[in-house]
Amino acid sequence: MKIKKLIKTSMAALMTLSLVACGGGSDDGGSDKATIKVLNLKPEIDEALKDYAKLYSEKNDVKVEIETCGGSNCDYAGKLDQYISADKIPDIFVLEGRAGFEDNKEILADMEGEEWVADTDYAYEMDGKAYGFPLGVEGFGLTYNKDILDKAGIDPATLTSYDAYVEAFKTLDAKKDELGITAPVAMATGSGMYWVTGNHSFNSYLSGNLEIGDTHVLDELNEGTVEADRMSDYADMIELIFNNSDKTVLSAAGDQYANQVKLFTDGKTAFIHQGNWIEGDVADMENIGISPAPYGDDNAIYISAPSYFAVSNRSKNVDAAKAFLNSIYATEEGQNFMYVEAASVSPFKSIDITPTTSLAKSVHESLVSGKGCPWNQNDMPADFGMQKLGPVHEAFAKGEITKDGFVEQITKLIVGLK
Repeated sequence: MKIKKLIKTSMAALMTLSLVACGGGSDDGGSDKATIKVLNLKPEIDEALKDYAKLYSEKNDVKVEIETCGGSNCDYAGKLDQYISADKIPDIFVLEGRAGFEDNKEILADMEGEEWVADTDYAYEMDGKAYGFPLGVEGFGLTYNKDILDKAGIDPATLTSYDAYVEAFKTLDAKKDELGITAPVAMATGSGMYWVTGNHSFNSYLSGNLEIGDTHVLDELNEGTVEADRMSDYADMIELIFNNSDKTVLSAAGDQYANQVKLFTDGKTAFIHQGNWIEGDVADMENIGISPAPYGDDNAIYISAPSYFAVSNRSKNVDAAKAFLNSIYATEEGQNFMYVEAASVSPFKSIDITPTTSLAKSVHESLVSGKGCPWNQNDMPADFGMQKLGPVHEAFAKGEITKDGFVEQITKLIVGLK
């Protein structure tokens, strides 16, 4: 035990030293230029962000360095915590949801008064001040392959309720051989996919059929209260998706994201339970879009700006960091980077760049039409979705619990939040 403790202590010390040597913070390393260090959570914008950072650095008296840590191969929260513990906080970093901002509020610089704040409804605010620069609007529900639906005689515009999906899935299942599919849906529930089941899937319970800004179900959950009718509708939705998913991937262990996406891109399923963040993985598919989740009479996809750039108030270059973020909003080069190259959907009212990619187009159409339901899953207690709800979904997918057991276990977890 002493040897293990010594090894653990030594490794922690080495980790801290490595962070001091190459981590965040605002030291310019002796250069005449100030250095802005950015810790990025979103792998899908990594290449475009680095290209823009290089361009910005060349045109301004500052050096912008990008480190990306995200996806299943890098623990972003752990990485950020390590930097904070080592007092090497990046000048700019990404936060998501209430817990992320509240847990880190002592190190955040407010951005109230910045040019972009008045031009968006999606800034993250605390105590009446803006602290989060929205990266872009995202959306999800069930992403569909229209070519397959057309062959099956299904109009995606009609998929606006649970009952409509029941009929659509029956049709697809009956025509599997003719369509060359293995199942109507590509869905995965293993431990590496709890970020989907425990968060995105569960958002249907929290937000289905609600107006953007309506958080009453979320507020009830955080107080340990369950709406039984909504939970019943949610269990029906999950059962429907699971029963119509390719079983080789549905309950397979671990991170099945790549296999889930492959089923969809290979034309083996008509739907995938993911959002527009998979755009880069489905780039060769042109005739695709996003339809509402099969929750009750839900007739809108879920849209929000779930990820935000925050600025450290301990940075030596707070103003330079804010200027870099403002350049994304205010300059042609910045807008091109974020809303063309990175294929993000603009959260700013004055920037109406129509996306060129299929899934971003679906999100943009919902945004400009004012038709969408909120994302509230990111404001549940920290790790409640992934650590608590995710395993219950996996057990249901594996047949280890019944639908009644699924409802009972989730209800018990929520009541435990009192």
